[in-house]
Amino acid sequence: MYLGWDQHYMIKKITDPATIDKTYFLISATAILLPISMIIWARIFKVDTNKDYKNYLEKETKVSGEKAVFIVTLAVSLVCLFFTALMFFKMRSIPLLDLILGRGGSLISAERIEISSSTQMNPYIRNLVVLTFTPILSYLAYAYALVTKKRRWYVLFFILLGASVLIKTYNFAKSPLAFYIFAFVILYILIKGSIPIKKLSIIIGLCIFTILFMYFRNGFNFEKILDIYNGPLGRTLFTQVGTLFLHVDLFPQHLPFLEGRSFSPTILSIFTDGWGHFRSGFVAMHFYAPEKVYQGIAGVMNTLFVGEAYANFGMKGAILSIVYVGFVLKSVLLLLVKTKKTPINIIIYIILTTLLVNATQGGFTDFVYNSSIIFSISFILLIKFSAKLAEKYKLLEKLNLEDKLK
Repeated sequence: MYLGWDQHYMIKKITDPATIDKTYFLISATAILLPISMIIWARIFKVDTNKDYKNYLEKETKVSGEKAVFIVTLAVSLVCLFFTALMFFKMRSIPLLDLILGRGGSLISAERIEISSSTQMNPYIRNLVVLTFTPILSYLAYAYALVTKKRRWYVLFFILLGASVLIKTYNFAKSPLAFYIFAFVILYILIKGSIPIKKLSIIIGLCIFTILFMYFRNGFNFEKILDIYNGPLGRTLFTQVGTLFLHVDLFPQHLPFLEGRSFSPTILSIFTDGWGHFRSGFVAMHFYAPEKVYQGIAGVMNTLFVGEAYANFGMKGAILSIVYVGFVLKSVLLLLVKTKKTPINIIIYIILTTLLVNATQGGFTDFVYNSSIIFSISFILLIKFSAKLAEKYKLLEKLNLEDKLK
């Protein structure tokens, strides 16, 4: 885009040519300051993260109270699977099957928005119990299956894996399923220490196939597969970063800076006097694509986290956000290498990694307060403490479950 490749539909929406230079500076600053801030953070604590991470991978994963953890995980999984089945029942369809069978066609974009905003099910149950907790349970089951090699964990894992695949495609989105699958690579490496190239190639190929298959079933013309402005290439090279250009173009030339209004309603209710909540991606979509909003096929213009920081606090805020995010990301790695290597701790790291990676393309405010991270980690810790209580009071023996688990 900086070199003049400007025929993408996002670029054509830019109203001020100076936006190109300004955004290019922001992206360059991110590429430079993000790793520098991470290095400084490690040196402040006098930690050699490369050495510590290598040592961590070589450690054996410790497991305690595995039977109690399995019982608690199984009980919670049954609840999550019940509500997953209920969600699809109320939707009257399974979107992945619609894609496989070629149903939906040109209406998929509208259906995706309608499904995401559906009120057929309590949003807290849908967003937490179904969309968040079920995939986390599949990671947990996989971790214990790798470590213990016990059949019961593998059976539970494959059931949760199937449910999670359906969940990750519940609104026809293309990337969530690929990201969900790839997280197993991180999980495998942390437990086993490394991953064979063959397995890694298979997983990467599966992720690519998944995205291409969903493009195909969404009606994409594969004659344009190598067109850099359309399809997977256009999405990768232009669309995601194009929304960053539009953030810089929009504020403050057309609208005043949001001045913190993108923070969650919880934060705003504590520190402000009734401020309205506006995510910058939502505002940008309504400004640059009102016709799509009217047609019901528009979502939000999410982009690199500096976009939301800029929309709220200007250029100085965007620069400071880069340093802050670098500190957060490095702290997560420091947390991993300094904790005991157990399946539960590894899953906490997976949760932090996946949700923060999503936040880099979702918005800066998610690095300040992220309810998904809080609820997800609390959920895993609740499983851990419940299992400890079950062991302490010998509930497995009292319920005659000890022999059945052998």
